[in-house]
Amino acid sequence: MIEIRAFEDDDLARLNPQMAQAAEYAALPSWQTIGEIVRAAGPAWTAEWRGRVVGCAGIAVQMGGRGECWCFIGRDMPRAAWVVIHRAVRGRLGQAAALGVHRLEATAAVGFPPARRWLEMLGFECEGVARAYAPDRSVCFRYARVLA
Repeated sequence: MIEIRAFEDDDLARLNPQMAQAAEYAALPSWQTIGEIVRAAGPAWTAEWRGRVVGCAGIAVQMGGRGECWCFIGRDMPRAAWVVIHRAVRGRLGQAAALGVHRLEATAAVGFPPARRWLEMLGFECEGVARAYAPDRSVCFRYARVLA
């Protein structure tokens, strides 16, 4: 059974990222520091399965009513958990207005179509390409979802 719980500072250090995110993941600095930063920036959650962290996500609340969505998925995420994960993320994104957010933003690596598909299933629309955007300087598609 997959458990969705509040994010803790060391959760990212416990995650074994999927291959598509490994380079971006490796380019980030100290996991304890990153954990503290993302938790302070806004709400964040962790997916745990059989005692292992298999996903972390959150919304970093920005000035001007924007929220930057972030997500790392573990390579050991069970396929059957995706329905639970999708519903949990969709529900939490739907609550973003309570944070004072009217616009959610996210990125997807150009070379990873599943991320694009998932963002579109979550109601995001592609707004364009951002060069050298990710921590590993890779090219990303920028997505946005404007809340009603």
